[in-house]
Amino acid sequence: MLTGERLDKEAQLVLRRPCETALQRRFVLTAEDIMLALFDEPGETLRVACDRLAVDASRIVGRIAKLSAGEDLAFLPPGHSANRLGILPEVYGFLRQANLMALRRGRKRISTEHLLLAIMARQSALARILADAGLTYERLTDALNSLDRLSG
Repeated sequence: MLTGERLDKEAQLVLRRPCETALQRRFVLTAEDIMLALFDEPGETLRVACDRLAVDASRIVGRIAKLSAGEDLAFLPPGHSANRLGILPEVYGFLRQANLMALRRGRKRISTEHLLLAIMARQSALARILADAGLTYERLTDALNSLDRLSG
């Protein structure tokens, strides 16, 4: 698993919030939790990119929240007690993907942009919600590049 040292400060803050929320609510961290935190990121990279692409961010947030609310809040992965945060395999997968994206771009740290693109690169209901709203991996990459958020 990745250590906190690989994450830049913004990415650490973005991941801390859904972890704390997950511990309070259901003890399971999902990609939806992290995506909602990315929409609420202090640097507002995702919202700025949505504005640039004329994508309705509030509509996406609403759909993700509905998707997240449909999950079984009593679910605990096998081997997890009520005082320990469960991290779903899909979350580990996209964190590994974000790490690879950062390394390929010559970055020493994983940024919120890498987290976002890694979530979008995976085939999931979450990625479909984003694509249906016009926020595809390719369009977002172009917008982030134009904002100079992905350069090495």
